[in-house]
Amino acid sequence: MNGLQFAILLEYEGRDYYLKQAELSKDEGLKVVFRALADEEVNHAKILESKLKGLPYELKDSTALTGAQKIFKLGKAFKVETTDVPAQLDAYREALKNEQKSIDLYTKKYNKATDSEEKKVFDYLIKQEKEHYDLFDGLIELVNRANEWVEDAEFGKREEY
Repeated sequence: MNGLQFAILLEYEGRDYYLKQAELSKDEGLKVVFRALADEEVNHAKILESKLKGLPYELKDSTALTGAQKIFKLGKAFKVETTDVPAQLDAYREALKNEQKSIDLYTKKYNKATDSEEKKVFDYLIKQEKEHYDLFDGLIELVNRANEWVEDAEFGKREEY
C-alpha cells in the first residue's frame, strides 16, 4: 500500500468515526457538525483517489464547517448534559488525535512531494485538517470550561470566552 492509498483509508476511517459520533450525540447541533466533518473526509478521500488515478479534481474551500462556528458564537446557549461530558470529551480528544495524525501525514507527504500540483493537494489537505483540529480543540475548551472555571472575584482576572 502506498502513501496515497493509506491516506485514502485514513480519510474513510475519519468519515466512519464522525458518522458514529453523530449517531451517538444527543445534541442536534453537534450531529450536524459531525455529519459535515464526515462529508469533508469523504471529499478529501475523493480528491486523493482522483490524484492516485490521475483524474482531474478540484480543491475548493470548505463551507461545511460554518455550522460549527455557530456553536462557538452561542457558547452560553451550548448545553451539555453533565452525564455526557466525559464521553463527549473522550470523543473530542480522540477526534483531535485523528486530525493531528492526518496533519502529520499530509505534512510528510507535502515535504516529500516533488511536483507543484502534488504540493498543492497536500497543502490544501493540511489546511482542511487544521480547521478540523481547531474545531475540536475549541469544543474541548468549551465543554471543559464548566469544570475548570470558577466564577469568584477572589481568583483574579480570568480569560474571556
